[in-house]
Amino acid sequence: FAQWRIEQTGYSVLAWWDHGYAIVRTARRVPTANPTQAGARATAAFLLAQDESSAMPIAEQLRARYIVVDSSLMLLRPRGDEASIGGMLAQTALWNGEPSTRYFEQYRYAPNGQPERLVYLFYPEYFRSMAARLYLFGGAAAPPDYMVVTFEKHPDHNRIVAFTRYRRYRDAMNAMLLDPTHRRRLVSLDPLRSCVPIEPLEHYREVFASSELEPDAAGRPRVRIFERLA
Repeated sequence: FAQWRIEQTGYSVLAWWDHGYAIVRTARRVPTANPTQAGARATAAFLLAQDESSAMPIAEQLRARYIVVDSSLMLLRPRGDEASIGGMLAQTALWNGEPSTRYFEQYRYAPNGQPERLVYLFYPEYFRSMAARLYLFGGAAAPPDYMVVTFEKHPDHNRIVAFTRYRRYRDAMNAMLLDPTHRRRLVSLDPLRSCVPIEPLEHYREVFASSELEPDAAGRPRVRIFERLA
């Protein structure tokens, strides 16, 4: 049925699997994934692709003309003492055959002698993903905040020693590459603020943004839809 519908319409709608039936029922279009998890692997591969060039062949294979992203897909929201976190990225990473720790990780931190608490640090791969480029940054360039964490590695956890901010990307990279202990990483404490430069997308145009806003995403629309341009 899905293939027949693609042949009739000429395209599919790329969206995470939990929205698949709604797209069929409401839009009468073929989603790239649905709640049976059919298509979830290829959809995850697109959403986590690290640049436009690697995402393009996946989108072409899926014949995806429109991309639907929403706050529940990408946004990771630390809650309470930051020992728990919301968002679908960890699940998406598993479907893509990789650990969520490629994108974010939990650390222990005791700032200025305060009681130790758990925090999440977000890595460059998180912000370079197509999901972040589309949902967080709307396909536009994003100015970075260069921050390097120095940490101690323990058998069951990482502990933050210090944060250092840099004005230039080159200086932040040198701080990591020249560290003989390999205990420094480029990170962000904020899931909305990139720690690396993000280039604008060339082949995606936003065609819809919901009027309902996401307060945990600094007022971004809860749903955004992009058209993939040939």
